[in-house]
Amino acid sequence: MAWILLNTRRAELTRSINDLTRQKLQLMREIRNLTSFSSAIADGNVTPDELQSLSSHYIGEGINLNEVTFNYADTHSDELTNTYLDQYSNLTQDEYFANSSLMQKANLYWDADTGELDGNQIKSDLLEQYMKEYVQKYVEPELKAYEDEYEEQKINLETQIEAQEAELQQLGDKISNNIQQGTIKLS
Repeated sequence: MAWILLNTRRAELTRSINDLTRQKLQLMREIRNLTSFSSAIADGNVTPDELQSLSSHYIGEGINLNEVTFNYADTHSDELTNTYLDQYSNLTQDEYFANSSLMQKANLYWDADTGELDGNQIKSDLLEQYMKEYVQKYVEPELKAYEDEYEEQKINLETQIEAQEAELQQLGDKISNNIQQGTIKLS
Protein backbone atom coordinates (compact mmCIF):
# COMPACT_ATOMS: atom_id res chain seq x y z
CA MET A 1 0.00 0.00 0.00
CA ALA A 2 2.82 2.43 0.86
CA TRP A 3 4.46 1.69 -2.48
CA ILE A 4 1.27 2.69 -4.30
CA LEU A 5 0.96 5.93 -2.32
CA LEU A 6 4.57 6.92 -2.94
CA ASN A 7 4.32 6.22 -6.68
CA THR A 8 0.99 8.04 -6.89
CA ARG A 9 2.52 11.10 -5.25
CA ARG A 10 5.54 10.89 -7.56
CA ALA A 11 3.21 10.79 -10.60
CA GLU A 12 1.22 13.77 -9.25
CA LEU A 13 4.41 15.77 -8.70
CA THR A 14 5.73 14.92 -12.16
CA ARG A 15 2.45 15.94 -13.79
CA SER A 16 2.31 19.16 -11.76
CA ILE A 17 5.92 20.04 -12.62
CA ASN A 18 5.18 19.45 -16.31
CA ASP A 19 2.05 21.65 -16.13
CA LEU A 20 3.94 24.44 -14.35
CA THR A 21 6.80 24.21 -16.84
CA ARG A 22 4.31 24.46 -19.74
CA GLN A 23 2.73 27.53 -18.10
CA LYS A 24 6.18 29.06 -17.61
CA LEU A 25 7.07 28.47 -21.28
CA GLN A 26 3.79 30.08 -22.40
CA LEU A 27 4.47 33.02 -20.12
CA MET A 28 8.02 33.38 -21.45
CA ARG A 29 6.64 33.36 -25.01
CA GLU A 30 4.15 36.09 -24.03
CA ILE A 31 6.96 38.14 -22.46
CA ARG A 32 9.03 37.73 -25.64
CA ASN A 33 6.04 38.79 -27.79
CA LEU A 34 5.40 41.78 -25.53
CA THR A 35 9.05 42.81 -25.72
CA SER A 36 8.97 42.47 -29.50
CA PHE A 37 5.83 44.62 -29.64
CA SER A 38 7.40 47.21 -27.33
CA SER A 39 10.46 47.55 -29.54
CA ALA A 40 8.30 47.70 -32.69
CA ILE A 41 6.27 50.63 -31.36
CA ALA A 42 9.11 52.55 -29.71
CA ASP A 43 9.21 55.10 -32.51
CA GLY A 44 5.43 55.59 -32.41
CA ASN A 45 4.82 53.91 -35.73
CA VAL A 46 4.61 50.23 -36.65
CA THR A 47 5.92 49.56 -40.15
CA PRO A 48 4.62 46.70 -42.32
CA ASP A 49 7.90 44.80 -41.76
CA GLU A 50 7.52 45.20 -38.00
CA LEU A 51 3.90 44.03 -38.22
CA GLN A 52 5.00 40.86 -39.99
CA SER A 53 7.45 40.05 -37.20
CA LEU A 54 4.79 40.33 -34.47
CA SER A 55 2.70 37.48 -33.12
CA SER A 56 -0.86 37.36 -34.45
CA HIS A 57 -2.30 38.90 -31.27
CA TYR A 58 -0.10 41.97 -31.57
CA ILE A 59 -0.66 42.58 -35.30
CA GLY A 60 -4.12 44.02 -34.62
CA GLU A 61 -2.75 45.96 -31.67
CA GLY A 62 -0.04 47.44 -33.91
CA ILE A 63 -2.54 48.49 -36.57
CA ASN A 64 -4.82 50.07 -33.97
CA LEU A 65 -1.88 51.81 -32.36
CA ASN A 66 -0.84 53.33 -35.69
CA GLU A 67 -4.28 54.85 -36.08
CA VAL A 68 -4.47 56.14 -32.51
CA THR A 69 -0.96 57.61 -32.48
CA PHE A 70 -1.49 59.27 -35.85
CA ASN A 71 -4.76 60.87 -34.71
CA TYR A 72 -3.10 62.09 -31.51
CA ALA A 73 -0.09 63.44 -33.43
CA ASP A 74 -2.20 65.01 -36.16
CA THR A 75 -4.34 66.86 -33.63
CA HIS A 76 -1.34 68.17 -31.71
CA SER A 77 0.84 69.02 -34.68
CA ASP A 78 -1.59 71.09 -36.78
CA GLU A 79 -1.55 74.13 -34.55
CA LEU A 80 2.18 73.96 -33.91
CA THR A 81 2.93 73.66 -37.64
CA ASN A 82 1.03 76.87 -38.30
CA THR A 83 2.79 78.56 -35.39
CA TYR A 84 6.20 77.54 -36.76
CA LEU A 85 5.29 78.71 -40.25
CA ASP A 86 4.16 82.07 -38.91
CA GLN A 87 7.15 82.40 -36.62
CA TYR A 88 9.77 81.50 -39.22
CA SER A 89 8.15 83.27 -42.14
CA ASN A 90 7.89 86.60 -40.34
CA LEU A 91 11.46 86.76 -39.06
CA THR A 92 13.44 89.83 -39.91
CA GLN A 93 17.01 89.31 -40.98
CA ASP A 94 18.26 90.70 -37.67
CA GLU A 95 16.02 88.35 -35.66
CA TYR A 96 17.08 85.45 -37.82
CA PHE A 97 20.80 85.97 -37.27
CA ALA A 98 20.42 86.97 -33.60
CA ASN A 99 18.97 83.65 -32.50
CA SER A 100 21.14 80.69 -33.52
CA SER A 101 18.72 77.97 -32.39
CA LEU A 102 15.89 79.63 -34.29
CA MET A 103 18.16 79.97 -37.31
CA GLN A 104 19.06 76.26 -37.15
CA LYS A 105 15.41 75.23 -36.96
CA ALA A 106 14.42 77.52 -39.79
CA ASN A 107 17.26 76.17 -41.93
CA LEU A 108 16.03 72.63 -41.35
CA TYR A 109 12.72 73.49 -42.95
CA TRP A 110 13.88 75.83 -45.69
CA ASP A 111 13.09 74.61 -49.20
CA ALA A 112 15.71 75.99 -51.56
CA ASP A 113 13.63 75.14 -54.64
CA THR A 114 10.64 77.23 -53.62
CA GLY A 115 12.46 79.79 -51.48
CA GLU A 116 9.96 79.20 -48.67
CA LEU A 117 9.60 77.16 -45.53
CA ASP A 118 8.45 73.59 -46.17
CA GLY A 119 5.26 73.23 -44.16
CA ASN A 120 5.00 69.55 -45.08
CA GLN A 121 8.42 68.82 -43.58
CA ILE A 122 7.52 70.71 -40.42
CA LYS A 123 4.25 68.77 -40.17
CA SER A 124 6.04 65.46 -40.85
CA ASP A 125 8.64 66.07 -38.13
CA LEU A 126 5.99 67.14 -35.64
CA LEU A 127 3.88 64.08 -36.44
CA GLU A 128 6.86 61.85 -35.76
CA GLN A 129 7.61 63.68 -32.52
CA TYR A 130 4.03 63.47 -31.24
CA MET A 131 3.66 59.81 -32.23
CA LYS A 132 6.71 58.98 -30.12
CA GLU A 133 5.34 61.12 -27.31
CA TYR A 134 2.03 59.25 -27.34
CA VAL A 135 3.76 55.89 -27.11
CA GLN A 136 6.06 57.07 -24.32
CA LYS A 137 3.27 58.70 -22.31
CA TYR A 138 0.44 56.24 -22.69
CA VAL A 139 1.49 52.92 -24.17
CA GLU A 140 4.92 52.12 -22.74
CA PRO A 141 3.84 52.46 -19.07
CA GLU A 142 0.96 50.06 -19.71
CA LEU A 143 3.23 47.57 -21.48
CA LYS A 144 5.79 47.85 -18.68
CA ALA A 145 3.06 47.03 -16.14
CA TYR A 146 2.11 43.93 -18.14
CA GLU A 147 5.73 42.90 -18.43
CA ASP A 148 6.28 43.34 -14.68
CA GLU A 149 3.16 41.28 -13.97
CA TYR A 150 4.34 38.52 -16.32
CA GLU A 151 7.79 38.52 -14.75
CA GLU A 152 6.24 38.20 -11.29
CA GLN A 153 4.10 35.27 -12.47
CA LYS A 154 7.19 33.66 -14.01
CA ILE A 155 9.11 33.96 -10.73
CA ASN A 156 6.13 32.47 -8.87
CA LEU A 157 6.02 29.53 -11.29
CA GLU A 158 9.78 28.98 -10.98
CA THR A 159 9.46 28.93 -7.19
CA GLN A 160 6.67 26.35 -7.37
CA ILE A 161 8.65 24.22 -9.82
CA GLU A 162 11.76 24.29 -7.60
CA ALA A 163 9.75 23.32 -4.52
CA GLN A 164 8.04 20.44 -6.31
CA GLU A 165 11.28 19.24 -7.87
CA ALA A 166 12.88 19.21 -4.40
CA GLU A 167 9.93 17.22 -3.05
CA LEU A 168 10.16 14.84 -6.02
CA GLN A 169 13.88 14.36 -5.37
CA GLN A 170 13.24 13.61 -1.69
CA LEU A 171 10.49 11.20 -2.65
CA GLY A 172 12.77 9.47 -5.16
CA ASP A 173 15.50 9.17 -2.52
CA LYS A 174 13.00 7.77 -0.04
CA ILE A 175 11.74 5.19 -2.54
CA SER A 176 15.31 4.18 -3.43
CA ASN A 177 16.31 3.83 0.22
CA ASN A 178 13.23 1.78 1.00
CA ILE A 179 13.81 -0.46 -2.00
CA GLN A 180 17.43 -1.02 -0.95
CA GLN A 181 16.32 -1.83 2.58
CA GLY A 182 13.62 -4.10 1.27
CA THR A 183 10.86 -2.23 3.05
CA ILE A 184 8.50 0.54 2.15
CA LYS A 185 7.54 2.72 5.10
CA LEU A 186 5.51 5.90 5.33
CA SER A 187 6.84 8.34 7.84
